[in-house]
Amino acid sequence: MAGPAWKYFTTQEQWKAYLQDLVSTNTNACLKAITCIDNWQTEPERQQGESTEENGVGWTKYDAKEMGQLANKIRNGQALTDGELAKAKNKMKKYWKQLMQISKRQMEQQEAEEQAKKKQETLKKQNGIPEDGNGMQVREKNAKDYLFGFLRGIIYVLFTVLVFIGLVTLINPGSRSMLFNMILQIAGR
Repeated sequence: MAGPAWKYFTTQEQWKAYLQDLVSTNTNACLKAITCIDNWQTEPERQQGESTEENGVGWTKYDAKEMGQLANKIRNGQALTDGELAKAKNKMKKYWKQLMQISKRQMEQQEAEEQAKKKQETLKKQNGIPEDGNGMQVREKNAKDYLFGFLRGIIYVLFTVLVFIGLVTLINPGSRSMLFNMILQIAGR
């Protein structure tokens, strides 16, 4: 199995056991989990320090004030006391389902970013852009790109023809009338 074990979880029981063990035994994971759950509180709930909405995210109304204060301490770089940490580790076990949802969202976001990066690398290879492409973003061509390319080509050809005509008439002034007659014949058809 390559990568973290939780990438291969298929049941909620696996997530529950893993996350409850993680927040109760790993201090850094517990602190991160506290701030993640607190981030799910609505802004008014966070400001009031209580859970007023029954939305299934963030703290329960019983934990909102205390856990919100701990989250603020963590964000401000303050250490939790041993008692606060022990209580937090115990309380965080019941938030395993929200932590699972957060983890899954982060996994999906990482996968989307990896796919976008792979697509960029493929497009760069297809378009002959070197690996150090200086941060160039490449996208797939669509019909509009091909139409603009075609129109640009026509403009370049017309410009080249006009420059050629200008040079010919500049070198040989007698050819002006001949070119003018030829243009009239073509336009008259």
